[in-house]
Amino acid sequence: MQWKLARGKMRPLMNLIRGNDSGTVERISRSALIAAHKGDISNAVTILSGAELKGVGPATASALLAAYRPDLFPFMADEPTMLVLDESGQNGKLKYNLGEYLVFQRAIIAKCREINVPGEKAKSGTARPLDAEEVGRALWCLNRAEALGLLSQEEQRPLLGTKRQAHDSQAVDGRKEQRADRKKKKQTD
Repeated sequence: MQWKLARGKMRPLMNLIRGNDSGTVERISRSALIAAHKGDISNAVTILSGAELKGVGPATASALLAAYRPDLFPFMADEPTMLVLDESGQNGKLKYNLGEYLVFQRAIIAKCREINVPGEKAKSGTARPLDAEEVGRALWCLNRAEALGLLSQEEQRPLLGTKRQAHDSQAVDGRKEQRADRKKKKQTD
C-alpha cells in the first residue's frame, strides 16, 4: 500500500487499511486471487474492493492483482488511467469505480495485443512480450514526462498510437517553451 500511495496523490487510506482484520484480509484476498487466476477480472476487482475491506477500491485492488497477474491486471494509477480515459472520450475527474477500471484494463490489453503481435518481432524492442502492467507503467512514464514538460501531447501521439488532440494548446506551447529554455540553459552550462 505504501508503494501505491508513493506513486500518486496523497490519500488518507493507510489508517483505514490498517484497521482491517487480518483474517478478513486473508479470506477476501484468497477469494480475489482465485477469481484472478481464473481470469475473472470484474469479479476479482469486485471482491477486493467490496464493502468488507475499508480503504480498498478498484485502484488499490488493481495494485494487488497486478502483482499476481500482470498479464491481465494493470495497476490503475492516476496517470495512465487519465491517458486511457482521455483517449476513450471519458475526459474529466476519475471516479475510481469498477466501470472505469474495466475501460482502462481493456484498453491496456488492446495495446498489449497491438505491441505483441504473434509471429512478429516484438514492437516493444524486448525479447519477450510486454504484459498489461508493463504497458501501464509505460503510460505512467509518458504522462509524467508530459507533466514535467519533457514531452508534449503532440509528441506522445506516435507513442500512444492515437490521434490524441491537445486539450489545451496554451499548455502545450508553454511546455515547448520550457523545454527550449532548459535546452538553452544546458548549452550555456
